[in-house]
Amino acid sequence: MLKTQVVKREKKLKATRLKTRKSSGRKISPKESDREKAAEEEAEKTLKRAQGSTVFEKKLRFVECAHECNVAESQMNRIIALFGLLIIEDIPMGVLNIMLITEGGCDETGGVRTIVLFSLIVSTLMIAFKLSQVSGLGEAQRILDVQHRSCVRLLEDLGEDKK
Repeated sequence: MLKTQVVKREKKLKATRLKTRKSSGRKISPKESDREKAAEEEAEKTLKRAQGSTVFEKKLRFVECAHECNVAESQMNRIIALFGLLIIEDIPMGVLNIMLITEGGCDETGGVRTIVLFSLIVSTLMIAFKLSQVSGLGEAQRILDVQHRSCVRLLEDLGEDKK
């Protein structure tokens, strides 16, 4: 099951990498090439650790790596879902609260105005929390890419041992 997930993820990520490189039409910046080098080095380290091992140990490392990759993918999916909630729910709610307060549509006794102010405070806190989480999307993608490359290398190494 983990093997099929890794293979499917490899096809999806490979297609995504090709699309982004073709659509951008630009050279890879030094920062991006450093990231790719670091990912390759991490994958090579994983492969070197597995080379002197028995087949069972290699399978065990592959299962661990595939599990970590699944966890990283789930974390990235959660961040993307938070981004959707931020755009669809929290920002419009904050804007509506601000409009209610600035237009003075609430009564002067302060009853409704207090509720709208509390709603604005909660909405602002939710926006801040979700923005802090969404800012980690790039790092989550990088971690997923590094772990996935390590996983693919281990899978290829296991395939070579069987031959």
